[in-house]
Amino acid sequence: MTLVADNQGAHYCMGCKTGGTRFPCRWCSNNSTECLFDTPTTLRDDANALRNQRIAWVGFGKQVRGLPTTVAENEALRYCTNHSIQPLVCTLLTLRKPYTTHNAYMYAPPDGLHTLIGGLMKSWILWTMTVVERVGNYF
Repeated sequence: MTLVADNQGAHYCMGCKTGGTRFPCRWCSNNSTECLFDTPTTLRDDANALRNQRIAWVGFGKQVRGLPTTVAENEALRYCTNHSIQPLVCTLLTLRKPYTTHNAYMYAPPDGLHTLIGGLMKSWILWTMTVVERVGNYF
């Protein structure tokens, strides 16, 4: 199974937080600085994330209603915050793994199209237009 979506949509579907988070990548456990310098990393732990999301969801519901939470619920909520994931159960993490070493976060591959068009192509077109415009000022 593969989830085809833009990066923001894939983050939401996988239960990851977007924008200004400690771990901006839905696959790995690199922070923002490490992502910039292509530092080797490990994949997110899908089993541990799911285990904590199940507990955190109950704790989140209690917090919203103003009810006291247990120590385990508080720890699970803290885990979700520290790992930039939502405190709700991600359905894609609950699917049966096709093989034992499979990581459920791999269901949502990077958005290559938007990375290419919105990143590389946009930059190339902008610089080309800037150079042509500046050179045109001399004639």
